[in-house]
Amino acid sequence: MRHNRKAPGARTHEGGPSVPIKETYLLRKLVATCLLWESKFYVDGFEVADLIATVAASRPAEEVAALAVEARTDMKLRHVPLWLAVGLAEQRKLKAQTLVDIIRRPDEMGEFLSLYWRNGRKPIAAQIKKGLARAFVKFDAYQLSKWTREKDAIKPRDIMFLTHPKPVGGVKGYTKEARKRGERMTDDRDAGHYLFRQVAERTLDPPDTWETNLSAGKDKLGTWLRLIESRKLGLQATIMNLRNMKEAGVDKELVKLYLEEFPAQRIPVLPFRFIAAANAVPEWEDAIEPTMFRLVADLPKLPGKTAIVVDVSGSMFPGFFQPGLSGKSTMAPVDNAAALAILAREICEHSRVFCFANECVEIAPRRGFALRDAILRAPSGGTFLGRALEFVRRNLAPQVFDRVIVITDEQVHDSVGEVPGRRGYMINPVGYKRSVGFGKWTHIAGMSEKVLDFVREVEALGG
Repeated sequence: MRHNRKAPGARTHEGGPSVPIKETYLLRKLVATCLLWESKFYVDGFEVADLIATVAASRPAEEVAALAVEARTDMKLRHVPLWLAVGLAEQRKLKAQTLVDIIRRPDEMGEFLSLYWRNGRKPIAAQIKKGLARAFVKFDAYQLSKWTREKDAIKPRDIMFLTHPKPVGGVKGYTKEARKRGERMTDDRDAGHYLFRQVAERTLDPPDTWETNLSAGKDKLGTWLRLIESRKLGLQATIMNLRNMKEAGVDKELVKLYLEEFPAQRIPVLPFRFIAAANAVPEWEDAIEPTMFRLVADLPKLPGKTAIVVDVSGSMFPGFFQPGLSGKSTMAPVDNAAALAILAREICEHSRVFCFANECVEIAPRRGFALRDAILRAPSGGTFLGRALEFVRRNLAPQVFDRVIVITDEQVHDSVGEVPGRRGYMINPVGYKRSVGFGKWTHIAGMSEKVLDFVREVEALGG
């Protein structure tokens, strides 16, 4: 989206002149960068959630529902889509299909109801019951067992009793008389009914996951090897447990081969997760890096010359008010920015990378984790984006760039001005209310690699 005028008197958190944002873009910006309830450098997490709810309430229900589905599927976010659905439900505008589309794990059914009942229990509307019931039957015994956790206030079993879903194929099912005669189930309808009975009687087999195996005291090395060999370890679980695997003695080459099996279209991991994994096990960077590159490996290159300008100011790093991207995380917005810069570097035909804070510096032509290292070593400080763009325009880049991609939280001290190239993109992986840049600047918000797809789509349409 582009902004064509300044907002009189509007300022960023650092005092720079801001621009107005239409509510439809503001909602998209807040949602695409939201890890629900998690605080940011300048804003409390609950304030962000309240702002999302307020803006969503003013938008058409169809727009909010479509954004919730997009956030769950393309943006790879789990909690904020449920929050949008709760807002629709409280306005009595939620449709059952929206819940079916955004619920991808059994525990998300309980999370939705927990949010819906956050201020006390109230009746469940018919569309909510219908949506949860239809979502319930998407899951098999393994999934229901895996995501039934004692700590959850509302479990899949509770959802089943509250919404009365119908087993796939019908409701007649496997009768008590048939069980007494010792008859075995032979069709999908009976199997579905039997699954429901297992859930009701709490007789589902324990899931064969790394959590259950290790909590049961089983051999760590043997557990990891068996789960890898049986292909029962998902990509996110693999990425998040590399340190545990290394400490257990799993061979790095085995993990590298296992990671190579995941095709790019099935990589459900936000880019910064790879940096988190590399931080945890730096000795295995060469095993992690190829999978990260495959997020964008099949995408066509952006032709011509590109300047990638990365914000390394203080608000992009962990601090007192912002320990990390989440309360338990040591990752910070700068890690997200570095991950997006790494991927942008891969899809640009010719690129130069710059970092800015008080001053702007050019980064050596590196790629992958080496580029991350260079970005994190750049001098930090204030947020003078206008000064940085002038540096790009005059000092180091007398040639005209085909595009300038800025990755920043947009909380700048100075005026940004015009694009120092043919096209300009302001990518925000953090998402504050105020934005900067007007005229030719195109604003994109998000933490996933999809923000780079948007750049390509804009140019394909002649933007």
